[in-house]
Amino acid sequence: MKLKSRRALVAAILCILGCIAAAVLILELRSREGVPAFATLRLEFRDEQDIGFLRQRIMALKGLDGRPKYQDVELQTIPEPTQDKGLLLGSRSRTFQARLYPGDPDRSARFSSDIRDLLESESPLRSIQVIGPVRE
Repeated sequence: MKLKSRRALVAAILCILGCIAAAVLILELRSREGVPAFATLRLEFRDEQDIGFLRQRIMALKGLDGRPKYQDVELQTIPEPTQDKGLLLGSRSRTFQARLYPGDPDRSARFSSDIRDLLESESPLRSIQVIGPVRE
């Protein structure tokens, strides 16, 4: 019995390592093809903000067709160093990461400037930092 469970464990580990290697290879090949990079921004506020509020503000940015410009944006809260270690996920934070999936390089550059314009004018924003490549 033990021999079968060890073989299953080894097979599972090899499968996971193979998947990781394949993902790294695909990312490397796509980066060589000139696929536009993710636009990733770090947003820091003076006070805690709710991720839902931030998402609503970003979805309020409409394109010429009336639809949200950045409906594919991914938002994440970044926990404070002093935050309780037992709390893994939260909806409120002073620091967020906003990530736009690759596509048109001009759209990535507009994303950075649109978010800056939106949040600097209406929110207690401390800073916006580009932490992922935005090709301009």
